Amino acid sequence: MTTLQELRRLHGMSAEDLARRIGVAPAVVLDWESGETSPNDRQLALLARIFGVSQNALADATTLTPMPGPVGRGGTGANANASESPRPAAIEG
Repeated sequence: MTTLQELRRLHGMSAEDLARRIGVAPAVVLDWESGETSPNDRQLALLARIFGVSQNALADATTLTPMPGPVGRGGTGANANASESPRPAAIEG
């Protein structure tokens, strides 16, 4: 399973970096990662776009499906390395 924290790290971001991009305090990102709170709909949409995964997957904490196109810091979706076979992941909530 891939957690929000793992996705963030996969994209080379600190909690502070992600918080800045979403428009929240770093403590809010850490609360999401620990499962204490959940992002609202707007934040969920931003997270999905940043990480190149489906918004439904993030909301439902099920399989994360990478979407095509540039995301984050030069990657393309959650599986930025095209030499690896894509592997679905899930996010814990």
